[in-house]
Amino acid sequence: MKDSAIKSLTWLPPAPGFLKLNTDGAWKGIDKAGGGGVLRKENGDWFLGYSSKYNAKTPLAAELLALREGLSVAKTFDIDKLEVETDADSLIFMLDTSTVNPYPHHELVAVIEEVRGMLKGNWQLEFRHIPRFKNLVAHGLAAIAMDMAMGHKSHFDPPAKVMGDYENDKASVVAVRGMLREENDN
Repeated sequence: MKDSAIKSLTWLPPAPGFLKLNTDGAWKGIDKAGGGGVLRKENGDWFLGYSSKYNAKTPLAAELLALREGLSVAKTFDIDKLEVETDADSLIFMLDTSTVNPYPHHELVAVIEEVRGMLKGNWQLEFRHIPRFKNLVAHGLAAIAMDMAMGHKSHFDPPAKVMGDYENDKASVVAVRGMLREENDN
């Protein structure tokens, strides 16, 4: 019962000592594309968010660019333990580093290889797919990007547009901690 209750929560905190990066791309056309992401601490507190406008040809390109940007931000802040979550399961498959290059002629091959290179390195990295309902803050940040004229915006605090989803995620952290405390007490 407890495991299913935890899985139904909107956002789960990262393991102790890790930060969590949630990313999302949004696309309605090459001139209406963007991405967003948020880095959060293990207690759910906001570390840094971003929204960026892209000229992306496909929805997958927007997802990939949002991920690349999030990894770049993490490297800039010397984050060495990172959990990454995205609702784009095809992206995870494409970035599998166990194969040399399964997409040598893909239109995004240069960005795919750049991101695959970023996944390697001197850090502990956990990468997973999550359903959209667990990625609403990143989705909201990507929506902000689509309305931008151009460029990039760093969010040092949660923007009003994602505040409700962020507060729901923070409540999930409190619920998880309560369940774990109750389990330890028994």
